[in-house]
Amino acid sequence: MRNVSLDVDDRRLDDVITQVGKGKYRIPEFQREFVWDRTDVVDLFDSIYKSYPIGSFFFWRVPHDMWDFFRDVDELQQPSLEEIQRSEFPEISFVLDGQQRLTSLYVTLNGMKYADTDYSRIVFDLDEETFKVAEGKADHLVRVCDIWDDKREVRDELEGDRYEAFTDCNDALTKYELPLIIVKTNEVESVINIFERINQKGTRLSRFDIVNANIWSRDFNLRSRIDEDIFEHLDQIGFGEIDRGTVTQTLALNIDGTCSTDAQKNLDPDDVRENWEDTKEAMISAIGYLRKQHGVKRSEFIPYEGMIPVLAYYMYETDRRNVDPDHQEQIDRWFWRVALSGRYSSSAQTRMTEDSKLVDRIIAGEDVEINFTPQISTERLKTTNIKRSTSGLRNAFLCLLARNRPLHFEDGSEIDLTENEYADFRLNKHHIFPNAYLRGLDYSKKERKSIMDITFIPAELNRRLSDTSAKEYFGRLANDVNEFERIMDSHLIPHDEDSGIWDNDYDTFQEQRAELVYSEFMELIGEYSALESDLRNDPQSAVKETEVLVRDFIDRELALASDGGTFWGEVPNDVNSNVQRRISEEQDSNPEFTVDSDRDKLDFCNVMDYAKIINARWDVFGDYLPSKSAVQTRFEDFAEFRNALAHHREIDRFTEMDGQVAIEWINSCITEEY
Repeated sequence: MRNVSLDVDDRRLDDVITQVGKGKYRIPEFQREFVWDRTDVVDLFDSIYKSYPIGSFFFWRVPHDMWDFFRDVDELQQPSLEEIQRSEFPEISFVLDGQQRLTSLYVTLNGMKYADTDYSRIVFDLDEETFKVAEGKADHLVRVCDIWDDKREVRDELEGDRYEAFTDCNDALTKYELPLIIVKTNEVESVINIFERINQKGTRLSRFDIVNANIWSRDFNLRSRIDEDIFEHLDQIGFGEIDRGTVTQTLALNIDGTCSTDAQKNLDPDDVRENWEDTKEAMISAIGYLRKQHGVKRSEFIPYEGMIPVLAYYMYETDRRNVDPDHQEQIDRWFWRVALSGRYSSSAQTRMTEDSKLVDRIIAGEDVEINFTPQISTERLKTTNIKRSTSGLRNAFLCLLARNRPLHFEDGSEIDLTENEYADFRLNKHHIFPNAYLRGLDYSKKERKSIMDITFIPAELNRRLSDTSAKEYFGRLANDVNEFERIMDSHLIPHDEDSGIWDNDYDTFQEQRAELVYSEFMELIGEYSALESDLRNDPQSAVKETEVLVRDFIDRELALASDGGTFWGEVPNDVNSNVQRRISEEQDSNPEFTVDSDRDKLDFCNVMDYAKIINARWDVFGDYLPSKSAVQTRFEDFAEFRNALAHHREIDRFTEMDGQVAIEWINSCITEEY
């Protein structure tokens, strides 16, 4: 199929649903009209809530002369063709694969009726943290569409755990990312051919499938090489599976120095063949180091799979099978800082590329400061859910436990964590205070899912523990087992005489263990920098100092570029107009106020004005910053965080995390030059 291009992009669910509402994603005439039964939709939302993949979505960017070939579904209430044509950015894409999932999501999130079925009755149980079809009303049941809209009148009626469950669900839904594969062609025959193949085979293409198709040749099949050269080895050592896309990210980093989707899609087949052996060895060495040094005994334990390509890039560039002792402290600090900062929880490929540049500097012998701000506290440790398999903090905790080489409670032997049972954390497994025992004391399901109650317990021992109290079981061990203290220490379980386990005091035990785990993490990540301390203790000061830093940076560089003359005439017109308006407003209230320099005018810019000035004069600033798109993204995150602080708005964890990362990024880019 010539004249066909395929693009892969990850889009947040809230963006995709918005585009459906604007009529830009439509069902073509040759697609069947269908939406899932509500029980299937419940399972779909459960997967999203748990951050499980739900498959890719295949779209065709339709040429203008075919826009009217879509199926107009009245129940979806999408804009008409005329309305789309009058919109600011007229565009239509047909859904080739994923129509049932997308329609199901859309009607549920908007609380619609479809085919005589009311999808507004799909609800989220705030107590059990599960989705279900409501039979009636209850205080603990909230419609999914109300959570999606973040309805204040619903949310503000909630308190404590229910309020937190509401906001957690809203975050999980809105920020879930969907892999979109977009076909661009004017040839209808090619599109129909693709559509028929998808529907006949019943499989969905992934990012890897697109990359593999682009570089495939008769003498080099990337899928087969991954299976034979990497996956077989990982299976032999009991590591488990990794995503094939992790391999293409590694190839792109090694070959092009970036792992963006475009870089992966445009990999040259000859370059891949030439670099395959070195890349394969680099990945195996990276995984070996993670297992030995950081407790990543299984793929399920790794905080973020994106860590593998970055560490493999180090192995590739140094041509080593282990980390150089001179680099180990910085590489290890990088691992734990990424794990505990949530750095790869969004825009992962961008940040992986940035981190490969840090690796270059480490290899060059620089003393690199790695100060990604940790997002940890004893409270977060107590409330982090063991069932959230994609939680960086949850997995960092499992790595911490694993690197401590936990011992069997009864015979003192080291536990083999490569066994499959240690990848499964159901409510009845691996609990220090058994789940059945806590349920008998009326602890909620959420309270029983805390990672602070988790350790590695063999299946046979799990079964025998059943609902035995912690006091009874550990009291018996203390009397009967040699080296009891060493065994308990290996599991990071407080066992002094004031430990909560001796009184069956679950709350006290959680607090004590959280303090112990927190101190272990802090030892691994090193001391806080001055900026990190401000971000934790006085974020408004960090924001103000960063704004001053940016203004001074812009003033200094533009003044140099204009040989010391005025540069204000070169700033974008809209920035200039807004600044002049703000100055006039200040002078109206204070007639004696004057502006004496271009630097003074920068004080009247807002955060996004800085980004506009920098990107407009990329000839001046391009040497200091990686890309215009990075500037736009980071300054947007900075602005959202800054404005929330300034207006005393409630700040969710993701806004806070993105804002802190943006501040660190800005400081890192600028202060390295000054």
